[in-house]
Amino acid sequence: MNIMKMQSSGISLKIVVEQNGMMASESYLSFESAGVLTSYLEDSESNREVFELLSDHPASEVRSSVAQKDNLTEKCLGILSKDGSINVRRNLSRSSAFKRWANDQVLLEFIRCDPECAVNIASSIEDFLTADQTIIGKALCDHTDPSVRYSLAGNYNAPKKLLKQLSSDQDPKVSGEAKRRLA
Repeated sequence: MNIMKMQSSGISLKIVVEQNGMMASESYLSFESAGVLTSYLEDSESNREVFELLSDHPASEVRSSVAQKDNLTEKCLGILSKDGSINVRRNLSRSSAFKRWANDQVLLEFIRCDPECAVNIASSIEDFLTADQTIIGKALCDHTDPSVRYSLAGNYNAPKKLLKQLSSDQDPKVSGEAKRRLA
């Protein structure tokens, strides 16, 4: 498989078939095939450059597959964190590379823009290494969607301070879960 940059149309993928060390045939992949192939690429450090290139692919299916990977460069994370596709952002919010990279500003944007991203962040708030848990925790505790607050209350590693705040939440499921975690 060769990955190549095309003029102004962006990134595309093609398969090159070799026979006896010589190119026998080549074929460009559809966006759908490129997305599937990207999902099967080994999530390894040796593929970081490939993932970075594919983070600019015009198909959201491809970028969404890249966002699931954990071996992403800072440039790739920056590109994907600004992606217009909510599926890309949702996958990215679960990536361990994103959890090591994302700062307060990026996380607050993800929390504001999509409840599912906020749930992902709440369920693993302790894994966001470069973010201030107090700032992120407040945004999650104040979120209008009770499923976000419930996810935070159900997180076994949520700071006690946040659980205390959630124990008086107006939603009985949220407050009940927070009380169980505090017990």
